[in-house]
Amino acid sequence: MAFIYSPNYNVKLYGLEKICPFDTCKYEKVAAHLTSIGVKSFVVPSREVSKEELLEIHTEEYIDSMKKSSAVASLCEMFPLKFVPNYLIQKLILSPMRYQVSGTIIAGEVALEKGCAINLGGGMHHASSNDGGGWCLFSDIPLSIKNLMKKGLIGKAMVIDLDIHQGNGIERDLTLFKKNSVYMIDAYNHDLYPQDKKAKKSINIDIKVYENTTDKDYMKSVKDAMEKGLIEFDPDIVFYNAGTDILKGDPLNGGVVISPQGVIERDMLVMSTFMTRKIPIVMVVSGGYSNKSVQVISESLEQIYKLF
Repeated sequence: MAFIYSPNYNVKLYGLEKICPFDTCKYEKVAAHLTSIGVKSFVVPSREVSKEELLEIHTEEYIDSMKKSSAVASLCEMFPLKFVPNYLIQKLILSPMRYQVSGTIIAGEVALEKGCAINLGGGMHHASSNDGGGWCLFSDIPLSIKNLMKKGLIGKAMVIDLDIHQGNGIERDLTLFKKNSVYMIDAYNHDLYPQDKKAKKSINIDIKVYENTTDKDYMKSVKDAMEKGLIEFDPDIVFYNAGTDILKGDPLNGGVVISPQGVIERDMLVMSTFMTRKIPIVMVVSGGYSNKSVQVISESLEQIYKLF
């Protein structure tokens, strides 16, 4: 097992980042916890992802649009950013995101070598080749899959997205891959943003998560989906988008009430399902807007680290 992390993941913009609905510095807090329990080192991305690498998925027009502060403000849904000079946005917001993308790309290669890689950033599942939203600007999981396929390291990949919001960016980008080469499982609250009907066509197993869904029912749905997926598809690698916004009390989950222990058990279930089968897996830390999110992520990764 390897953890991927760089201090460059954290977004700090003279306090303006506090407008964002989630903790943009959660990465350093999770890394500090892992260090405290005995994780001696991290795989550290030495650089941010390059424009050339981004163009493997993204259009040049979309990448160049981020040279305008107003465009970034819209994508991040933080409208005061339009008044911030673009060089600061590039340095203090986009560069951290590009480092996280580099981390997800590296995680794919590390997972093939070690069996499991956990990137403490990434999971920007609303970003697609020519669009973004909800603080998701770069399509890190498809970029990582593309990298592995381009190098001939894999032929097929499975994506399991358990963030409470539809992974519409990933789903839109799956049309860029060879047919039946990527299998998508998505469990989300269908009443929430983004309700992207076009993107849904790329989902192989579409799981509805309802208001007041219990831990037991949620776990059964996820377990059944993975079992069905492994009958229908034989992945060379799995990418797991582990959003914590299913937590009870999260202000953006539409009333879903999964407990902290439920989140930890979910992560353990997903990781053990593939690690016991010797299928390489990449886990990325995705959305979560509760003040308990960082603690739950930390405790979950601690349990995974101790078990595996």
